[in-house]
Amino acid sequence: MTLFHSDRQVANKPTGAVIVALWVVLASCAHAPQVQPQVPEGPVPTWPLPPAAPQVRWQGAWPARQPVQVEAAWWRRALDAVFGTELAQPERPVAPERPFGVAATETGFAVADPDGRQVLSVAWPSGQTTAIACADQPWQMPLALAVSEAGELFVADGGAGAVVVVAADGRCRTLGEQTLERPAAIALAGDRLYVADPPLHRVIVYSLAGAELFRMGGRGEGDAQLNFPTGVAVGADGSVFVVDSMNFRVARYSDRGEWLGSFGGEGDGGGRFHRPKSVAIGPDGRIFVSDATLDVVVVFDSATAFALALGGSGSSPGSLALPAGVAVRGSRLYVADSGNRRVQVFELLGGVP
Repeated sequence: MTLFHSDRQVANKPTGAVIVALWVVLASCAHAPQVQPQVPEGPVPTWPLPPAAPQVRWQGAWPARQPVQVEAAWWRRALDAVFGTELAQPERPVAPERPFGVAATETGFAVADPDGRQVLSVAWPSGQTTAIACADQPWQMPLALAVSEAGELFVADGGAGAVVVVAADGRCRTLGEQTLERPAAIALAGDRLYVADPPLHRVIVYSLAGAELFRMGGRGEGDAQLNFPTGVAVGADGSVFVVDSMNFRVARYSDRGEWLGSFGGEGDGGGRFHRPKSVAIGPDGRIFVSDATLDVVVVFDSATAFALALGGSGSSPGSLALPAGVAVRGSRLYVADSGNRRVQVFELLGGVP
Protein backbone atom coordinates (compact mmCIF):
# COMPACT_ATOMS: atom_id res chain seq x y z
CA MET A 1 0.00 0.00 0.00
CA THR A 2 1.22 3.47 -0.79
CA LEU A 3 1.39 6.58 1.31
CA PHE A 4 0.00 9.91 0.20
CA HIS A 5 2.71 11.76 -1.63
CA SER A 6 3.49 15.04 -3.34
CA ASP A 7 5.14 15.63 -6.69
CA ARG A 8 6.19 19.21 -5.95
CA GLN A 9 9.86 19.93 -6.55
CA VAL A 10 12.28 22.20 -4.71
CA ALA A 11 12.61 25.47 -6.63
CA ASN A 12 16.12 26.42 -5.46
CA LYS A 13 18.41 23.46 -4.97
CA PRO A 14 21.15 23.70 -2.32
CA THR A 15 24.64 22.50 -3.09
CA GLY A 16 25.54 18.85 -2.75
CA ALA A 17 27.80 19.50 0.24
CA VAL A 18 25.03 21.29 2.11
CA ILE A 19 22.56 18.51 1.34
CA VAL A 20 24.92 15.87 2.70
CA ALA A 21 25.63 17.84 5.85
CA LEU A 22 21.96 18.48 6.52
CA TRP A 23 21.00 14.88 5.81
CA VAL A 24 23.54 13.59 8.35
CA VAL A 25 22.10 15.93 11.00
CA LEU A 26 18.44 15.36 10.17
CA ALA A 27 18.39 11.64 9.54
CA SER A 28 18.58 10.96 13.24
CA CYS A 29 15.72 13.41 13.97
CA ALA A 30 13.00 12.35 11.54
CA HIS A 31 10.36 9.92 12.71
CA ALA A 32 6.96 8.71 11.58
CA PRO A 33 4.05 10.47 13.28
CA GLN A 34 1.67 8.44 15.40
CA VAL A 35 -1.87 9.09 16.57
CA GLN A 36 -1.73 7.60 20.04
CA PRO A 37 -4.42 5.19 21.24
CA GLN A 38 -6.38 5.42 24.46
CA VAL A 39 -5.72 2.49 26.80
CA PRO A 40 -7.62 1.35 29.89
CA GLU A 41 -7.13 3.32 33.10
CA GLY A 42 -9.00 2.34 36.22
CA PRO A 43 -12.09 0.10 36.09
CA VAL A 44 -12.64 -1.35 32.62
CA PRO A 45 -16.24 -1.30 31.33
CA THR A 46 -17.81 -4.70 30.65
CA TRP A 47 -21.16 -5.89 29.28
CA PRO A 48 -23.59 -7.02 30.48
CA LEU A 49 -23.29 -5.04 33.69
CA PRO A 50 -22.28 -6.82 36.92
CA PRO A 51 -23.22 -9.05 38.60
CA ALA A 52 -23.87 -10.82 35.27
CA ALA A 53 -20.87 -12.66 33.83
CA PRO A 54 -19.10 -10.35 31.35
CA GLN A 55 -19.25 -11.22 27.66
CA VAL A 56 -17.60 -8.10 26.23
CA ARG A 57 -14.86 -5.92 27.73
CA TRP A 58 -13.62 -2.51 26.59
CA GLN A 59 -9.99 -2.67 25.47
CA GLY A 60 -9.16 0.82 24.25
CA ALA A 61 -9.80 3.52 21.67
CA TRP A 62 -7.95 5.25 18.86
CA PRO A 63 -7.06 8.07 18.94
CA ALA A 64 -6.82 9.00 22.62
CA ARG A 65 -7.90 12.58 21.92
CA GLN A 66 -8.59 14.82 18.95
CA PRO A 67 -5.31 16.10 17.51
CA VAL A 68 -5.02 18.67 14.73
CA GLN A 69 -3.13 18.38 11.48
CA VAL A 70 0.47 17.49 12.26
CA GLU A 71 2.61 20.62 12.00
CA ALA A 72 5.79 20.56 9.93
CA ALA A 73 8.76 19.41 12.02
CA TRP A 74 11.19 22.06 13.33
CA TRP A 75 13.94 20.86 11.05
CA ARG A 76 11.72 21.21 7.98
CA ARG A 77 10.78 24.77 8.95
CA ALA A 78 14.50 25.50 9.42
CA LEU A 79 15.28 24.25 5.91
CA ASP A 80 12.49 26.38 4.49
CA ALA A 81 14.00 29.42 6.20
CA VAL A 82 17.52 28.64 4.96
CA PHE A 83 16.63 27.99 1.34
CA GLY A 84 13.54 30.20 1.02
CA THR A 85 11.45 27.46 -0.51
CA GLU A 86 8.77 24.98 0.42
CA LEU A 87 10.20 21.47 0.39
CA ALA A 88 8.18 18.62 -1.04
CA GLN A 89 6.87 16.28 1.64
CA PRO A 90 4.35 13.45 1.82
CA GLU A 91 0.97 14.11 3.31
CA ARG A 92 0.74 12.70 6.81
CA PRO A 93 -2.17 10.72 8.21
CA VAL A 94 -4.29 12.60 10.70
CA ALA A 95 -7.00 11.58 13.12
CA PRO A 96 -10.28 10.90 11.32
CA GLU A 97 -12.90 13.61 11.05
CA ARG A 98 -15.74 11.07 10.94
CA PRO A 99 -14.68 7.42 11.05
CA PHE A 100 -17.46 5.58 9.29
CA GLY A 101 -16.29 2.25 7.94
CA VAL A 102 -13.91 -0.13 9.67
CA ALA A 103 -12.30 -3.42 8.68
CA ALA A 104 -10.17 -5.74 10.78
CA THR A 105 -6.68 -6.48 9.46
CA GLU A 106 -3.83 -8.76 10.53
CA THR A 107 -2.14 -5.93 12.43
CA GLY A 108 -5.16 -3.93 13.63
CA PHE A 109 -7.79 -2.20 11.56
CA ALA A 110 -8.43 0.10 8.60
CA VAL A 111 -10.70 3.14 8.77
CA ALA A 112 -12.78 4.87 6.08
CA ASP A 113 -13.15 8.58 6.83
CA PRO A 114 -15.56 10.18 4.33
CA ASP A 115 -15.38 13.72 5.76
CA GLY A 116 -11.57 13.63 5.83
CA ARG A 117 -11.50 11.94 2.41
CA GLN A 118 -8.92 9.47 3.63
CA VAL A 119 -8.41 5.79 4.34
CA LEU A 120 -6.13 4.96 7.24
CA SER A 121 -4.44 1.76 8.37
CA VAL A 122 -3.90 1.58 12.14
CA ALA A 123 -1.71 -0.90 13.98
CA TRP A 124 -3.28 -1.94 17.28
CA PRO A 125 -2.44 -1.33 20.05
CA SER A 126 0.54 0.87 19.08
CA GLY A 127 -1.56 3.38 17.13
CA GLN A 128 0.97 3.60 14.29
CA THR A 129 -1.04 5.14 11.45
CA THR A 130 -0.52 4.95 7.68
CA ALA A 131 -2.50 6.74 4.99
CA ILE A 132 -3.59 4.54 2.08
CA ALA A 133 -3.94 6.19 -1.31
CA CYS A 134 -4.23 5.57 -5.04
CA ALA A 135 -1.98 7.80 -7.12
CA ASP A 136 -4.50 8.68 -9.83
CA GLN A 137 -7.74 8.37 -7.89
CA PRO A 138 -8.14 10.51 -4.76
CA TRP A 139 -10.80 9.39 -2.31
CA GLN A 140 -14.13 11.15 -2.69
CA MET A 141 -16.33 9.58 -0.01
CA PRO A 142 -14.87 6.32 1.34
CA LEU A 143 -17.62 4.66 3.37
CA ALA A 144 -16.78 1.01 3.93
CA LEU A 145 -13.89 -1.44 3.78
CA ALA A 146 -13.18 -5.13 3.46
CA VAL A 147 -9.92 -7.10 3.34
CA SER A 148 -9.46 -10.17 1.15
CA GLU A 149 -7.49 -13.28 2.01
CA ALA A 150 -4.88 -12.14 -0.52
CA GLY A 151 -4.38 -8.89 1.38
CA GLU A 152 -6.29 -6.62 -1.01
CA LEU A 153 -8.22 -3.75 0.53
CA PHE A 154 -11.67 -3.16 -1.00
CA VAL A 155 -12.99 0.38 -0.44
CA ALA A 156 -16.59 1.39 -1.14
CA ASP A 157 -16.24 4.98 -2.35
CA GLY A 158 -19.75 6.42 -2.30
CA GLY A 159 -18.66 9.64 -3.98
CA ALA A 160 -17.05 7.80 -6.89
CA GLY A 161 -19.92 5.32 -7.21
CA ALA A 162 -17.46 2.44 -7.31
CA VAL A 163 -15.43 -0.01 -5.27
CA VAL A 164 -11.70 0.70 -5.34
CA VAL A 165 -9.39 -2.27 -4.84
CA VAL A 166 -5.93 -1.55 -3.41
CA ALA A 167 -3.54 -4.46 -3.92
CA ALA A 168 -0.86 -5.37 -1.41
CA ASP A 169 1.74 -3.79 -3.73
CA GLY A 170 -0.21 -0.50 -3.84
CA ARG A 171 -1.69 -0.85 -7.31
CA CYS A 172 -5.35 0.18 -7.60
CA ARG A 173 -8.29 -0.81 -9.76
CA THR A 174 -12.02 -0.11 -9.70
CA LEU A 175 -15.11 -2.22 -10.18
CA GLY A 176 -18.86 -1.64 -10.28
CA GLU A 177 -18.61 1.91 -11.63
CA GLN A 178 -21.18 1.14 -14.32
CA THR A 179 -23.73 -0.41 -11.98
CA LEU A 180 -23.35 1.22 -8.57
CA GLU A 181 -24.79 4.55 -7.44
CA ARG A 182 -23.53 5.07 -3.88
CA PRO A 183 -21.98 1.93 -2.40
CA ALA A 184 -22.13 2.16 1.39
CA ALA A 185 -21.20 -1.31 2.66
CA ILE A 186 -19.20 -4.27 1.39
CA ALA A 187 -18.38 -7.81 2.46
CA LEU A 188 -16.11 -10.49 1.06
CA ALA A 189 -16.71 -14.23 1.13
CA GLY A 190 -14.59 -16.60 -0.91
CA ASP A 191 -14.54 -15.37 -4.50
CA ARG A 192 -17.50 -13.02 -4.07
CA LEU A 193 -17.91 -9.36 -3.21
CA TYR A 194 -21.23 -8.19 -1.74
CA VAL A 195 -22.01 -4.46 -2.10
CA ALA A 196 -24.96 -2.72 -0.42
CA ASP A 197 -26.17 0.32 -2.36
CA PRO A 198 -28.81 2.31 -0.41
CA PRO A 199 -30.22 4.40 -3.32
CA LEU A 200 -30.64 1.24 -5.39
CA HIS A 201 -32.20 -0.62 -2.40
CA ARG A 202 -30.18 -3.67 -3.39
CA VAL A 203 -27.14 -5.75 -2.60
CA ILE A 204 -25.19 -6.47 -5.77
CA VAL A 205 -22.94 -9.52 -5.86
CA TYR A 206 -19.75 -9.47 -7.95
CA SER A 207 -16.88 -11.77 -8.67
CA LEU A 208 -13.57 -10.44 -7.38
CA ALA A 209 -12.72 -9.58 -10.99
CA GLY A 210 -15.75 -7.27 -11.12
CA ALA A 211 -18.31 -9.31 -13.06
CA GLU A 212 -21.85 -8.91 -11.74
CA LEU A 213 -23.30 -12.26 -10.63
CA PHE A 214 -26.76 -11.42 -9.24
CA ARG A 215 -28.74 -8.96 -7.12
CA MET A 216 -30.76 -9.14 -3.94
CA GLY A 217 -33.54 -6.86 -2.76
CA GLY A 218 -35.51 -4.13 -4.47
CA ARG A 219 -37.37 -1.36 -2.68
CA GLY A 220 -40.22 -2.39 -0.41
CA GLU A 221 -41.24 -3.67 3.01
CA GLY A 222 -42.09 -7.25 2.12
CA ASP A 223 -40.09 -10.45 2.20
CA ALA A 224 -36.89 -10.30 0.14
CA GLN A 225 -37.26 -6.53 -0.29
CA LEU A 226 -34.97 -3.82 1.09
CA ASN A 227 -35.34 -0.18 2.03
CA PHE A 228 -31.99 1.66 2.08
CA PRO A 229 -29.59 -1.19 2.99
CA THR A 230 -26.56 0.16 4.85
CA GLY A 231 -24.66 -2.90 6.04
CA VAL A 232 -23.78 -6.39 4.83
CA ALA A 233 -21.91 -9.37 6.28
CA VAL A 234 -21.56 -13.05 5.41
CA GLY A 235 -21.84 -15.87 7.93
CA ALA A 236 -19.73 -19.02 8.08
CA ASP A 237 -22.49 -20.97 6.30
CA GLY A 238 -22.57 -18.46 3.44
CA SER A 239 -25.81 -16.78 4.47
CA VAL A 240 -25.88 -13.03 3.85
CA PHE A 241 -26.98 -10.59 6.56
CA VAL A 242 -28.16 -7.17 5.34
CA VAL A 243 -28.94 -4.14 7.51
CA ASP A 244 -32.32 -3.12 6.06
CA SER A 245 -32.18 0.27 7.73
CA MET A 246 -35.52 1.86 6.92
CA ASN A 247 -37.35 -1.41 7.58
CA PHE A 248 -35.59 -1.50 11.00
CA ARG A 249 -34.43 -5.07 10.61
CA VAL A 250 -31.62 -7.34 9.53
CA ALA A 251 -32.58 -9.31 6.45
CA ARG A 252 -31.08 -12.71 5.72
CA TYR A 253 -30.50 -14.34 2.33
CA SER A 254 -28.87 -17.55 1.17
CA ASP A 255 -25.65 -17.46 -0.84
CA ARG A 256 -27.89 -17.80 -3.91
CA GLY A 257 -29.98 -14.77 -3.01
CA GLU A 258 -32.96 -16.67 -1.59
CA TRP A 259 -34.92 -15.03 1.23
CA LEU A 260 -34.33 -16.69 4.63
CA GLY A 261 -36.17 -14.26 6.89
CA SER A 262 -35.33 -11.30 9.11
CA PHE A 263 -34.99 -10.26 12.75
CA GLY A 264 -35.17 -7.02 14.69
CA GLY A 265 -37.93 -4.51 14.10
CA GLU A 266 -38.56 -0.94 15.21
CA GLY A 267 -38.47 -0.19 18.91
CA ASP A 268 -36.39 0.24 22.05
CA GLY A 269 -34.38 -2.56 23.61
CA GLY A 270 -34.71 -6.30 23.34
CA GLY A 271 -33.00 -6.51 19.97
CA ARG A 272 -35.05 -3.83 18.24
CA PHE A 273 -33.70 -0.84 16.29
CA HIS A 274 -34.12 2.85 15.64
CA ARG A 275 -31.38 3.44 13.07
CA PRO A 276 -29.35 0.30 12.36
CA LYS A 277 -26.18 1.00 10.38
CA SER A 278 -23.73 -1.88 10.09
CA VAL A 279 -23.39 -5.60 10.83
CA ALA A 280 -20.53 -8.01 11.54
CA ILE A 281 -20.41 -11.73 12.31
CA GLY A 282 -18.07 -13.09 14.97
CA PRO A 283 -16.15 -16.38 14.71
CA ASP A 284 -18.61 -17.99 17.13
CA GLY A 285 -21.60 -16.87 15.03
CA ARG A 286 -22.60 -13.91 17.21
CA ILE A 287 -24.08 -11.02 15.23
CA PHE A 288 -23.17 -7.39 15.98
CA VAL A 289 -25.38 -4.55 14.72
CA SER A 290 -24.67 -0.86 15.35
CA ASP A 291 -27.55 1.55 15.98
CA ALA A 292 -26.72 5.22 15.35
CA THR A 293 -29.73 6.57 17.25
CA LEU A 294 -29.59 4.34 20.32
CA ASP A 295 -25.76 4.67 20.43
CA VAL A 296 -25.29 0.97 21.03
CA VAL A 297 -24.07 -2.19 19.35
CA VAL A 298 -26.81 -4.80 19.63
CA VAL A 299 -25.52 -8.36 20.00
CA PHE A 300 -27.46 -11.45 18.89
CA ASP A 301 -26.49 -15.09 19.30
CA SER A 302 -25.94 -17.39 16.33
CA ALA A 303 -29.66 -18.23 16.32
CA THR A 304 -30.48 -14.48 16.01
CA ALA A 305 -31.84 -14.25 19.57
CA PHE A 306 -31.09 -10.99 21.39
CA ALA A 307 -28.14 -11.35 23.79
CA LEU A 308 -27.13 -7.87 24.99
CA ALA A 309 -26.43 -4.28 23.97
CA LEU A 310 -23.09 -2.59 24.60
CA GLY A 311 -22.22 1.08 24.58
CA GLY A 312 -24.72 3.80 25.44
CA SER A 313 -24.70 7.53 24.70
CA GLY A 314 -21.65 9.53 25.76
CA SER A 315 -17.94 10.02 25.22
CA SER A 316 -16.43 8.07 28.11
CA PRO A 317 -14.62 4.76 27.49
CA GLY A 318 -17.11 2.30 26.05
CA SER A 319 -19.80 4.93 25.39
CA LEU A 320 -20.79 5.67 21.80
CA ALA A 321 -22.08 8.53 19.66
CA LEU A 322 -23.51 7.72 16.23
CA PRO A 323 -21.76 4.35 15.89
CA ALA A 324 -21.36 3.25 12.29
CA GLY A 325 -19.10 0.48 10.96
CA VAL A 326 -18.40 -2.65 12.98
CA ALA A 327 -15.85 -5.41 12.33
CA VAL A 328 -14.74 -8.57 14.13
CA ARG A 329 -11.49 -10.52 13.94
CA GLY A 330 -10.77 -13.24 16.46
CA SER A 331 -11.63 -11.94 19.92
CA ARG A 332 -11.66 -8.24 18.96
CA LEU A 333 -14.62 -6.09 18.01
CA TYR A 334 -13.90 -2.77 16.31
CA VAL A 335 -16.56 -0.02 16.29
CA ALA A 336 -16.38 3.22 14.29
CA ASP A 337 -17.57 5.65 16.96
CA SER A 338 -18.16 8.40 14.40
CA GLY A 339 -19.74 11.02 16.66
CA ASN A 340 -16.76 10.82 19.00
CA ARG A 341 -14.29 10.74 16.08
CA ARG A 342 -12.63 7.55 17.19
CA VAL A 343 -12.56 3.78 16.79
CA GLN A 344 -13.23 1.78 19.94
CA VAL A 345 -11.86 -1.70 20.49
CA PHE A 346 -13.66 -4.34 22.57
CA GLU A 347 -12.60 -7.81 23.65
CA LEU A 348 -15.06 -10.67 23.16
CA LEU A 349 -14.98 -13.01 26.12
CA GLY A 350 -16.06 -16.59 26.64
CA GLY A 351 -13.52 -18.61 24.74
CA VAL A 352 -13.75 -16.85 21.40
CA PRO A 353 -10.99 -18.27 19.12
